[in-house]
Amino acid sequence: MDARMTLRTADAKDGKKTGDRQSVGLFIPLPEHLAELFPSLGDEDKSDAHITFLYVGEVTEARENVFLEALRSVSSHLGHIRAPMEPMDYFVHPAKDRRVAIVPWRFSRDLSDLRWRMRDALQAAGFVVDDSFPLLYNPHTTLEYVDGLEG
Repeated sequence: MDARMTLRTADAKDGKKTGDRQSVGLFIPLPEHLAELFPSLGDEDKSDAHITFLYVGEVTEARENVFLEALRSVSSHLGHIRAPMEPMDYFVHPAKDRRVAIVPWRFSRDLSDLRWRMRDALQAAGFVVDDSFPLLYNPHTTLEYVDGLEG
């Protein structure tokens, strides 16, 4: 899979920027031929299928240029990266009493260093980063939200 990283709000209703700026995230969109294989997540998430990269949080319009510049300051050309799918897995989300069915991805190059540099640059620029996975980057595409912590 070849992918480009795009900026989009995490709670986008149609896969595009909603303008509310409350839950901004960085996502790697799946190519169309793969995205169409993934089920809709319904009202929980109406965005196009993607690999979650980093949830950030609020980015006001007044600070958008600072946000983008912080990301640019640590971005580098990554070249060609392959990302095969791994077998389906789950992680638990205790705060919402649910499990999340996911398809993990294995990148041909480790992107966790870029993710850390982006996170650090945003925090240095005064942004609060609402990182859901602060200790370990788990590249995945969500398949389904399942009520209950046990399967």
